[in-house]
Amino acid sequence: WKIPSDDDYDRLNGLDRDQCKLCGGLGEVLTERGYRPCSRPDCEAGQRHRDALVSRMSKLAHVPVRDANACLGVFVIPPDAARGKMTAFRACIAFAEDVCVDPTQITKKWTGNAIVYNWLMLQGPVGTGKTHAACAVINYINRVLGRPARYVRLDDLLREVRDGYERDAERSSSQVIHHFQDFPVLLIDEMNLDRVSDHTIEVVESIIRYRYMHDLPTLFTANVNPDAFREMWGERVASVVRDKALWIRMAGANLRGAPPVLGDDDE
Repeated sequence: WKIPSDDDYDRLNGLDRDQCKLCGGLGEVLTERGYRPCSRPDCEAGQRHRDALVSRMSKLAHVPVRDANACLGVFVIPPDAARGKMTAFRACIAFAEDVCVDPTQITKKWTGNAIVYNWLMLQGPVGTGKTHAACAVINYINRVLGRPARYVRLDDLLREVRDGYERDAERSSSQVIHHFQDFPVLLIDEMNLDRVSDHTIEVVESIIRYRYMHDLPTLFTANVNPDAFREMWGERVASVVRDKALWIRMAGANLRGAPPVLGDDDE
């Protein structure tokens, strides 16, 4: 019998310290935010953990396929189209960087005032890049910070609630509502509807008031200005969003490609 050496311990636990001096082959290291994938680019175990984390978080996020690769670091916008968008991009970056560190400090450092926001509303015309920018925030939180963040269109959220009333539904409507109430970081896209019923207002109010009371980071996009938003949703909903969210107008050029127009020569 002998006292096990470090090599014996490593062999028994399937470790190879020659693979990575940082994590010892585990693929994870303990940080201030808990266990995170090893950050060394040459660590194969760390890469496997990073890939698994990205896959797991991407499934939770439900980000649309067209925005699956939206990234805060590669917003490539022609100079003539950037006007009216850069303030929104800076707000998104501040939100993403701070949201999982200290949610009470989001955007404070760049707004330069004492008002603290951890809700963000991107408001502006169709096609100006609101959803893409907001999805880049969700992707960053999921893939870089490794924290759960969820995307949902308002229409889809309401459909899930309606489906929950069916007898054979996988989740009841109350379970669906609580899912969105309590999700750590939530993006509700297209907070504007042609028709808003009393039931719709009740559902939306229950979600945002819960998140308001529990100080949960939330993003919104909308095609309407604050006055039209209040007229659409009523004072009870609008007052909560107006009080909690930093409203950023995203204007400028339409970033969506124009459809081709066939002429006589193309027929």
